[in-house]
Amino acid sequence: MVKQDSLFMEMKNLIMNQHYTRFLHVENITIYFNTPELEIYLKNALEPYYAIQKGETNPAKIQMKCISVHDIDKYAEIFQGSEEIIHSSPSFHERYYKQMVKLDHWILYRSKETGSITIEDLDHRTIYLLLHPEFYLKETKSVLRDQIIYVAHQRDGAVPFHSAALVRNHHGILIMGDKGNGKTSTNLALLHRQAAFVSNDLTFVKCVDDQIMAKGAPESIRIGIGTLYQHEQLYDRIPKNYIGYEKDNPRLYDIAEKIELEWVELADCFQVALETGWTRMKYILFPVIQKETSGVTVNKIDESELHEQLMKNILSPYYNGMEPWLVMDRLDKETVENTVNLVVRHMVSKLKAYRVAYNGNVDDLRKRIDCLLEEEAARF
Repeated sequence: MVKQDSLFMEMKNLIMNQHYTRFLHVENITIYFNTPELEIYLKNALEPYYAIQKGETNPAKIQMKCISVHDIDKYAEIFQGSEEIIHSSPSFHERYYKQMVKLDHWILYRSKETGSITIEDLDHRTIYLLLHPEFYLKETKSVLRDQIIYVAHQRDGAVPFHSAALVRNHHGILIMGDKGNGKTSTNLALLHRQAAFVSNDLTFVKCVDDQIMAKGAPESIRIGIGTLYQHEQLYDRIPKNYIGYEKDNPRLYDIAEKIELEWVELADCFQVALETGWTRMKYILFPVIQKETSGVTVNKIDESELHEQLMKNILSPYYNGMEPWLVMDRLDKETVENTVNLVVRHMVSKLKAYRVAYNGNVDDLRKRIDCLLEEEAARF
């Protein structure tokens, strides 16, 4: 216990005596740091979805102070006998483990995966990050994005969904479905001419003036080899060891390897706009790629099934019984459940939903969806 107290005082002195040479404003958060690479990394990782500014601005609601610590593991003993908490990431759909202890007016968390330490000073609305240089950039982004910015969206009435989204021919389209059903393939198939990319895997949805609005999130896109072959814009991204296959070879879809693209790269590849604000949605598709399917089959989904599918695709950690681990600005579960019920109810009543089965041929899919959009537009 004496050694724990000694280590805590050493860590506290490190924090209190730290001098910061740089700062950035991200939304309503001010980040203080010394590592120049962090500014470039955050700009690449978060802009243009979120505003990043330097210089004077309105007072920040939350401060983050980032410290690089090479010998971070020496503080592990502070957490001996501490409480263990489990949390989920809406970005990676995975579970992570942390140790938590309360000392003085601080709450301390230690990542069991990386050894990184996060400290909440609730009295001063300040978050301290003590990070090993190897994880400095990624962990800073993760706390900022997943624990603060994404929670702020939910506080403002938005619900995160496991969904892609785009705008095609001025129609906002959400694309949902189980992993491996063809969500990314369908999204890319529709990103041709008069289209705009919104998101690929995580989409926030809320109701504004009786309309369904969606906003994408700065998440990289992982694309399978079979999907790469379907789009000439992505041919140069095919790994060398998979070059030379026939375009429609079904074996391509059995390859586990995927390549990763950032959203800006994807928009550039397809020469489409990038919608980073709140965008109105009118349709929702649930695709299934079935190699034995002939042509494209489109069936309307009734309200009962749509409600069930929407509830299955909610990514909010609050709603799945795993609240964000930071206490600062945490929402109560009842508020989140009320928001989910409101948003889902409006989505069921306002969106036109279809189940789409096709064999992976993007040209056939594109023609059929365009016909569907024209048919729906002609009714109004």
